[in-house]
Amino acid sequence: LLEEVVVTALGIERNAKALGYSVTQVGGEEVSEIKSTNAINALQGKIAGVQITGNSTGAKGSTRVIIRGNSSLSGNNMPLYVIDGIQTTDANVMRDINPNDIESIEILKDASAAAIYGSRGANGVVLITTKKGKTQKPKWNYNSNLGFSGLAVDITDDNLTTSEWIQLNQEAWENDGNVGRAPLPGGMSYDDLPAEDYDWFDALLRTGIKQEHNLSVAFGKEKLDVYASFNYLNTESYQVGNNFERLAGRLNLGYTPIKWFNVNLRSSLSQGLNNRVSQAWDGGLGTAESTLLPFYSVDSFQYATGQRNPLFKTNYLDWNTLELRAINNLTLAITPVKNLQIKAFGGLDYMDLRDSRLEDSLWTLTDVFSKLDQKNITNYMVNGTVDYRTDFWENHTLSLLGGWEYQQSTTVGEYTEIKNALGHIYNTMEVYDSPNADTTVTEYDDNQWRFTSSLFRLNYNFKDKLIVNMNHRIDASSKFGKDRKTG
Repeated sequence: LLEEVVVTALGIERNAKALGYSVTQVGGEEVSEIKSTNAINALQGKIAGVQITGNSTGAKGSTRVIIRGNSSLSGNNMPLYVIDGIQTTDANVMRDINPNDIESIEILKDASAAAIYGSRGANGVVLITTKKGKTQKPKWNYNSNLGFSGLAVDITDDNLTTSEWIQLNQEAWENDGNVGRAPLPGGMSYDDLPAEDYDWFDALLRTGIKQEHNLSVAFGKEKLDVYASFNYLNTESYQVGNNFERLAGRLNLGYTPIKWFNVNLRSSLSQGLNNRVSQAWDGGLGTAESTLLPFYSVDSFQYATGQRNPLFKTNYLDWNTLELRAINNLTLAITPVKNLQIKAFGGLDYMDLRDSRLEDSLWTLTDVFSKLDQKNITNYMVNGTVDYRTDFWENHTLSLLGGWEYQQSTTVGEYTEIKNALGHIYNTMEVYDSPNADTTVTEYDDNQWRFTSSLFRLNYNFKDKLIVNMNHRIDASSKFGKDRKTG
């Protein structure tokens, strides 16, 4: 729904009719109505020119967002995400935000709308604004939901039985000019065929259960507004062994000690644990839909064809990803004179990502291996803006925005592999103390980039009939070539 007042670039609010470019807004109520792990799914099918598709069947899920089509055949076509002022191109950030905390989502589709963000806004910009306290008295809200997941289309009845497969295999054999009984794969004999078919789908699929609980409180006074929330989510996919669990908390504070000075704090902390299973492309459910045959035993480690059993992989490969993420920012705003606002902003996005695998000897056929791939990503940015807006000569409106910003991202990490381990590396230090443990640690090279920009925007409006937008931005990046640091 398009509201009269929308959030535009750098958190500036403007009257939608006076902008001269497209800003599409979806309110928080619509976002929270969609019971999805990823809040961006609330936009699916609601905004023209925005394509949202799921990339994964797992419990955590993965969503791809394309605004106004692909702009590159080989490059990244994902939009820029701005959460309460913090900029990131990491689409996974939407899975770390509780949809019930969102006040609104704005989509900047037009080139003029996203131009203030420079080259990073070329694929569109998604602005996420979280809630703040509004009511005089504390308003408590609790809601919970329960859901189920399963196959949208039942594919289990479309698979061949053993007798049907043997009949087709025999026809193919004879049509190829051969005589006699067709050989079975992997040298199996007809005497080895089981009396009953093995139901691979029954072994790999289930009805997943999802539960979510949300508790929040909001209140506002003359000088102070507060919004705090807590979220717990546990969702299972329809694949055995796969579930995603999230704990998230948020505290938003606004304080206006004097009329011309305002302080805003936005702080969130979330932890997500994704118990993973192999997807179709990695020997998971896709194997059951393609190369698995009804006479391969569920209890066997390998098939006659030498392929690995996906059920064994689920049972003897304990694989999970633990993610801790904190997104915080502080904004100081001064209004020294009417229509003039000066802002100083500082934000921090920190993520600790641990991908852990415990491989049983029944799976590796050698030893027990514990593997941990750990990365710490620190992304911080600061900016300062001056915003001036004035009405003159009755029907003329002029707004000017100028500013400077700096952003830096640093990624450090290491990969640890322990042979003859006793458990997951992050669960117990005893894996290091095992007398037979053989530990290998590989540190990644630090990956750091810096980005600084100066920007300017002019908007002129005459009776909503003549609208002029002018943008100018200069970016300097450490990713650019040696002699071309600016653009």
